Amino acid sequence: MTTSPVPTAVPEPDTASRAQFEAIPGYLDGAEAAGLEHFELETRLRGDGQDRLRTLMQEHFGLRALREVGLQGIVDTQGVPHVRVEPDHARNLTTTFGDAAVRRLAYRHRGQSNLHPADAALNLPREQYSHCLRQLAAIEAILNLRALRANGDFAAYRDYHRAQERHRRHKVR
Repeated sequence: MTTSPVPTAVPEPDTASRAQFEAIPGYLDGAEAAGLEHFELETRLRGDGQDRLRTLMQEHFGLRALREVGLQGIVDTQGVPHVRVEPDHARNLTTTFGDAAVRRLAYRHRGQSNLHPADAALNLPREQYSHCLRQLAAIEAILNLRALRANGDFAAYRDYHRAQERHRRHKVR
């Protein structure tokens, strides 16, 4: 039996979080912000901004989950039909803004892995970390290696890590 959840009404995004986000300019105009040094102000804005952006992203994922409509004819790569549909299957996604839960429909067949077409629509990675977070990690790694080369420390860094790898592989157990 195929179940296809259909939202009865298209929900609107949460206006409370948008009001929180729009409160930032009001804070900047206030006396408290006027008394902060630039480091304190930047730290406060980074924290508030990141948290509000994470909240907006989370709400967007929630809105997409509510709007997701069941599909017919879902089959896996072996051609096995997945006709049982269950709502509210969640997975964690760690983003540059923080953790967010992505809820979506799961298409099931006994003895087979669940299928989640919404994951493909969002182009979610298989693992927990978002593409943007992975990109930042790669950029940081490149910058660190460039700094090691520029300081003349790269050979020592390479030799140390090669020795650690040899030790790990040939560790007496």
